[in-house]
Amino acid sequence: MGSRRERQVCPHRPGGFSLVELVTVIVIIGVVAAIAIPRISRGVGGASGSAVQADLAVLRKAIDMYAAEHGGVYPGQKADGLGGEAESEAAFISQLIKYTDYGSQASDTRAYPHIYGPYLARGIPPAPVGAYAGSSSVAVVTSGPERVTTGNYGWVYNVNNGEIILNTASEEEQTDIQQKLNLDKGDMGMPAI
Repeated sequence: MGSRRERQVCPHRPGGFSLVELVTVIVIIGVVAAIAIPRISRGVGGASGSAVQADLAVLRKAIDMYAAEHGGVYPGQKADGLGGEAESEAAFISQLIKYTDYGSQASDTRAYPHIYGPYLARGIPPAPVGAYAGSSSVAVVTSGPERVTTGNYGWVYNVNNGEIILNTASEEEQTDIQQKLNLDKGDMGMPAI
């Protein structure tokens, strides 16, 4: 029979980790976390700021295209022919998501004279941040636009000049979002200084 070697265990050193080894590993994990967590937080803030800017760019492009194809008339300025009155959220939305004719009358189908649009294939994007995050509702106003604190509006749109901004619940939230996400003051309806 072959000889077996038996493993000898050192009587002075039990198996496992020493306290010094455990403390060293915990310190290393703490240092890595201290470096990584702020970077991850900045990344989330940057993503939110990019989402606001992207959604505003999509909305502004749709509004500009609508006005260009309708003789300078902005969506929502006229009734949509489907029950949405002039200067209403219903008219604004239907004129951007449905087919329209030159006179702003909306239709679900593309057939002459409804040859324009739709300008937003997926509808109004929900507000990505703030007290009204997740809301696709649009406050249609005739001056400004400035934030609207009544209702649950994600966006504020001026039907007379085509400007649209992210809505906020308060001046403090407006300033906080603008600074944290590094947004243009105009995206928040704040005067440029």
